[in-house]
Amino acid sequence: MPLGRPLYEETHDTRIAGARRSIRELKRRGAGRWITVGTYPTDPDTTSDSPPLQSGFVNNGDGTSAADQLTRFRWLLGGGVEIQINVTGGGVGLIIFSLPAGYWDGGKQTFAAVDVSGNPTCYTIVPNGAGADVYMGRV
Repeated sequence: MPLGRPLYEETHDTRIAGARRSIRELKRRGAGRWITVGTYPTDPDTTSDSPPLQSGFVNNGDGTSAADQLTRFRWLLGGGVEIQINVTGGGVGLIIFSLPAGYWDGGKQTFAAVDVSGNPTCYTIVPNGAGADVYMGRV
């Protein structure tokens, strides 16, 4: 039994528009480049997109090896953001840095971590209306 004519016919233009939407989504969801946190242009590997460290925190790493990474973040291929934190200074309950708008769309969330001495610690991400603040410890 024939189904009849579809309610919506795809045309060349609608296929192109759909492909453009898919490309925009993939660009957003694709594993992005690392953005190093720190003061541009004086800190290593920072760019004009780099948010500054706050509250007396400084990068503990120098970026010369995988075990000595600078604090940084990027988009992941499947969505979400990957954050690597390697800081000293500051203190518990203080903001380490702020993620720019569009990098965090979840609510407040705390993540377990290990400090450079092997002691357990955590970091908390809190939306701030213009992105999200990354705190040392639980807030």
